[in-house]
Amino acid sequence: MQLLKEVSQIKTIYDLLALCCSYIFIETQKNPYDFQTFDDSKYDDMYDSILEYTFNRRNIGEFNAFEELRKQVKIFLGSKTTIEKCFALVQFIDDLIEEEIFDRFVKKKGIINYNSLSHRYVDRVRVIPKQMETFIGKGSLIYKEKTKDEFDLFRKKHNCPCCDLDRTTTRYMICDKSVIDKYPFSIHRLADKHPVSIHFKDRNRINIAIFPFTNEKVENILNIQFERDTFYINEMYELAKEKLQKRYCLIYEKCIHQDIDFLVFPEMLMAEDIMNKLNIKGDAPQIIINGSIWDSLSNKSIVTDGNLDEIFSYYKKEPYKHKINGKTYTEHLDLTKNKEFDLLEIPGIGRVGVCICKDLINESVKMFHRYLGTNLLIVPAYTSSNDLLSSAKNLAEEFNCIVVVANSCSAIGNKQKNCIGFLSLPAKKDTTRTSLVREYGNKDCAGECIRGCCGKLFSILFEKVEQY
Repeated sequence: MQLLKEVSQIKTIYDLLALCCSYIFIETQKNPYDFQTFDDSKYDDMYDSILEYTFNRRNIGEFNAFEELRKQVKIFLGSKTTIEKCFALVQFIDDLIEEEIFDRFVKKKGIINYNSLSHRYVDRVRVIPKQMETFIGKGSLIYKEKTKDEFDLFRKKHNCPCCDLDRTTTRYMICDKSVIDKYPFSIHRLADKHPVSIHFKDRNRINIAIFPFTNEKVENILNIQFERDTFYINEMYELAKEKLQKRYCLIYEKCIHQDIDFLVFPEMLMAEDIMNKLNIKGDAPQIIINGSIWDSLSNKSIVTDGNLDEIFSYYKKEPYKHKINGKTYTEHLDLTKNKEFDLLEIPGIGRVGVCICKDLINESVKMFHRYLGTNLLIVPAYTSSNDLLSSAKNLAEEFNCIVVVANSCSAIGNKQKNCIGFLSLPAKKDTTRTSLVREYGNKDCAGECIRGCCGKLFSILFEKVEQY
């Protein structure tokens, strides 16, 4: 009876979905259920009711359509609610209801923020779209049209279901409490009329520019303090701040009118003062990953649009280990500030994630991006190590996630293999999963530091397919 009472209180199809999932989670803790034994043919009448709702929504409006559906659901559940009845509703909603969701969420400057399609029960269940149009999907369609190949461009990505119930759905991701508690997240979706969304609507490429930015040693830029086994940044030296601000301005002004979709800077070389003094206003449909700022025991990357208006900030999760004079010091990060995860959704492109340097080798961070199906992961870094590469290749090979790493010249120093940054791409050799790596070495821009950082442009072309 309690479930029927709650059905009377909900107002949307996604609240109904969340309510049924919540009931299933509670009941399966007491009595496990084998979802593979489900026989949907026993519930044809409920299937027809939800199908009718999809037509009514267009004809009499969503509110009235849901009122009609609610009556049928209450009759269907009756006096004895079961796991199987709730699972039938989950399956039919997943099968029949296309995502028409974003008009329900608050829009700010063309950005829609959400962490679940449902409004109720979000402490127990989160409902997120699984199926999205992505640039990899576009590339596969173009590939099939050109080659007449019956197979996809890449192997299908491995799935990482959030829970047993999530294994059964194809259109919607179902997150249970364990995932919700471990990964508090926000998704920032660009509305269809946002300049970046319009820009990508009929576009067949993604241009990503990375800038190694400076060859000045970090000790000359940041006042690094060591305390026991940890280190933290006390401040950025004023003279270094002035130099970096001028360099940022030069790069912004050079790039704002170029065909660049994502502009990426390295870790730790931005400061709040620099951000506040940058007065760059342009109409370019760009997304800028402004390196990262180290301040008050936090290391955060501010993601902005081309006008430098903030979309979201991401806080580093995995501390860097700094070796000096034979001793290792761990980056001191305030754990209360770095629990949130953020993703950017761009219609037609997919989900774009940001992590900072060693986050790329953090298993928890990688699992979040596997769960949410991140399509493009951008990584501002400041490291002399090559250990980011294996994680990037794994994400590309197993999950079709393209990874871009933007390091700094000063971080790699005079190493023989002077790879400043790289792009890791999914690939297929016959039927075998593999990856391709495109590196950016400092030999590509030797001498340019005097005149200003020239950077590297990676272009991902949807219509151009190279045979492995």
